[in-house]
Amino acid sequence: MSLDSSIIKAANGDSPYWMAVLHGLGDSMEGYRWMPDQMRLPWLNYLLINAPDPYFTGYSWFDIEGDREPGICRSRDLLFQTMDTFRSQESVSADHLFVFGFSVQAQSISGTVTDENGVPLPGATVLVEGTTNGVSTDFDGNFSLTVDEENPTLEVTFIGFVGQNVVASSDS
Repeated sequence: MSLDSSIIKAANGDSPYWMAVLHGLGDSMEGYRWMPDQMRLPWLNYLLINAPDPYFTGYSWFDIEGDREPGICRSRDLLFQTMDTFRSQESVSADHLFVFGFSVQAQSISGTVTDENGVPLPGATVLVEGTTNGVSTDFDGNFSLTVDEENPTLEVTFIGFVGQNVVASSDS
């Protein structure tokens, strides 16, 4: 078994140079079809590769829960097999191929911090739990924050109020 992959040939013809693109957790190769146009390297071919395991709307390179090592080893073996098959079929030299990987896909979350009466709290602190990633709310209590995980827990604090932990989701 090989991993699902897609080839995008160089814009200016028969180039021997290749970049294998590996996506981050929860994403897929479909999210990176824009890459050749944006890279503006008409001499470069691309091999987009999906990880083996479904995860939310994309894929994962390893088992998220429990012992990750078996999943990582299995993914590594499948990746090597896929790359060997690709190199053989496309006659690609190892010294003309490099791997480019993406980290976890970041996403933006936003909201409004209010008191129990719905009055906005300007200057409240919104922090992703366990990190230093945080912002202060604007004059209307609004905030926007880039996070690396689905439904993170946010620590919300404001002078004179008891802090609260809130799990961010589309309905909270």
